[in-house]
Amino acid sequence: MDPNKMDSEMFAKLGEMFAAFPQSKTTDVRSQILLFTSAMKDEGISPRAGMEACRRFKGGHVEGASLTFAPSLPEFLTEARLADEMYRLRTVTQLTPPERDGSDSRMTGKEYAAKAIAYGKAQGRKGTHPIIRKNEYPREWQDWLDYFDYRGLWFPAEMMETHAAKGEGHTVPAISPYDFDPEFRR
Repeated sequence: MDPNKMDSEMFAKLGEMFAAFPQSKTTDVRSQILLFTSAMKDEGISPRAGMEACRRFKGGHVEGASLTFAPSLPEFLTEARLADEMYRLRTVTQLTPPERDGSDSRMTGKEYAAKAIAYGKAQGRKGTHPIIRKNEYPREWQDWLDYFDYRGLWFPAEMMETHAAKGEGHTVPAISPYDFDPEFRR
């Protein structure tokens, strides 16, 4: 992706994050954005990881973070470093879908839905799930298509393709199916 486009998207995501917190309206958001992006560059944190940290704070997914006040610079950098490490690990460890071994690995839609709900509750989510877009998470997008094929779940795969054609995101239980279903790691 073009670095200038990535930087402008990063600025926009930081602005959205600060706007999501009521107490941020009393601070100079523009200087906060410059401070955060400068610190990310100094730390070598990718804009993609910064955008993920923004999404997590804005959505209330960071454990222990205030829902009233925007994160401090150290809080934000800690979350962005975690996201950056996750992306690096996924790049280094090229996960491949397991081979079918002749056993029946299929799952019904009802079983998948129940598993997704249980997974979300175990993660401490309250009605929120990650949304991935094909252009933002291309590897994870393909991983989910492989997962649905592995489990014999044609309907979610079709929904993902429909959403991709419209440029929309698709709700999934986790960014990666490898995190969601341990059996998929074989």
